This record gives sequence, C-alpha cells and structure tokens, in this order.
Amino acid sequence: LCSNSSSPHLIGAVQELIKLGIDKDAKDNKGWNALHFLCANSSSQHLVEAVQELIKLGIDKDAKQKDGWNALHLLCANSSSPHLIEAIQ
Repeated sequence: LCSNSSSPHLIGAVQELIKLGIDKDAKDNKGWNALHFLCANSSSQHLVEAVQELIKLGIDKDAKQKDGWNALHLLCANSSSPHLIEAIQ
C-alpha cells in the first residue's frame, strides 16, 4: 500500500489499518517501516497527508533501516517536493 500508491484513498486506508490495530512501527526484513516506503516514492499530495498522519500517530520518524537511512534521507534522495520535506521535519 505505502510503496506504490498515490490514491486519494491512501490516508483513509492508513487510518483504517491503524484503527484495526496494525503495528505502525512494523518493519520488513530490510528494516523499512511504512514511513520509509512513503518517503521513498511518489511526492503526491496524498502521500504528504499520509506521512503527516503517521507522524501524528507517533511513528518513529527517526527510525533507520538496515543501511542507516531514515525517512528524511529517503526524501532527500527521492523527492523534490518541499511539502514532503516540511512534513517530516
């Protein structure tokens, strides 16, 4: 969901999954959490909202994946959207 969606329903899906009890801080085998996936992909407005929602819900925005990168590193490498960069600071 977070790695390839620019759907206007992304924020609603994220909110619903959190309500259903999904672990917002869960990581894959490379250490990536939902915030890493969002920040490494498209810079649509829907992703900005989803990033802001995850941060509001308390996701660890400083969490590092196995290569030592956090969400801000991924944003700088993959997005030129000032809205995303503002959202994560």
